[in-house]
Amino acid sequence: MDFEIEQLTDKDYEDAIDFINMVFSMHYHPINFPELLPTYYQPTDEHMRCHYVVKQDGKIRALVGVYPGKLKIGDDSLKIARIGAVSTHPNTRDRGLMQSLMNYSMDCIKSEEYDLAYLGGLRHRYSYFGFEKCGYKLIFKINKHNLKHTDIENKGFKIKEISEDYKELMEELKSFHDKRPIHFERSKEDFFKICKNWNHKLYVGLKKGKPVGYLVANQDENHIHEIVAETEDITIELIHKFTLENINYSISVDINPIDYSLANRLGNLCEEVEIKNVNNWCIINWESVLNSLLKVKSQYVPLIDGEIIISIEDYGNIKINVKDNNVNCEKTKEEADFRLDTKTLMRMFFGPIKPSLVNKVPKKAQVLESWCPLPLYISMQDFA
Repeated sequence: MDFEIEQLTDKDYEDAIDFINMVFSMHYHPINFPELLPTYYQPTDEHMRCHYVVKQDGKIRALVGVYPGKLKIGDDSLKIARIGAVSTHPNTRDRGLMQSLMNYSMDCIKSEEYDLAYLGGLRHRYSYFGFEKCGYKLIFKINKHNLKHTDIENKGFKIKEISEDYKELMEELKSFHDKRPIHFERSKEDFFKICKNWNHKLYVGLKKGKPVGYLVANQDENHIHEIVAETEDITIELIHKFTLENINYSISVDINPIDYSLANRLGNLCEEVEIKNVNNWCIINWESVLNSLLKVKSQYVPLIDGEIIISIEDYGNIKINVKDNNVNCEKTKEEADFRLDTKTLMRMFFGPIKPSLVNKVPKKAQVLESWCPLPLYISMQDFA
């Protein structure tokens, strides 16, 4: 390797923004990252040190962002690295800069004891670094004709777009968000900005002037990427009201797969439903991730009793035990019931399809058909 990898500082802010804006604008459409993702791109040491680069003659030639966070799953808080802004100057491609940067970033993530990592992008491009497309979300498609066959009235219910960061209102909306069984930990200071990530629009639901929930929609207002309310009934009312008053005939709604009851009700209301991956994941601490997701799932659906020992390539053996809906996952030296590579196991555990549709499941491990797929999910608003 005839180049060095550096970590940026606040002094590199303008150069870094110019670089990623140029690279991504050349490949897609004009992009301004501080406007698109304001929570990640700020001229401070704290924010800029999330970026690793290769420079040549003092100029950035490749960049990778690693943005730390906490994923709350039930009572557990997992350390997650979100990777973004992966970019190489068009004149320095095919020199191994990006491969070296990604390998370096993953080494840092592992040495800093993250539990898992996430990134968007092409599946096979990032599979070389330990990532696999898995996890899933439910997308319910609802149209105005569907609404004619409901008895929802929405009396005294209003939806208002919020374009300014009102501190007291954001604290209230954040309190709704933080009650979700699976959610990304967000600071009070950044909550409004996160809701506005990806140039999305934030709407609040009001009853008698009191905030009772919120939703985040795209610019075209035909896709709700996040929706949270005081109660499930209010969530349904929010969706109904937003669809009814929408200029579009049909809208799509992203739902966390842990929301079983809400999914049941939307399934009765909607025109159709789609199950979709939520991009690429790399599991670093297998026992923590599996333990957290199995435990939170057990709070919503009963898990069949069983015990399996799985040998994970380049990791070791994991014993998973479920007894009377109590879950325990731990490393073990006991002989494994079966062995598989990490990418196949990620798709078996985290979906979006059943394990037996991914790979042949040994008889000793048939309990996986009951346990999986597990609800590995984050909202688009937390993407990097």
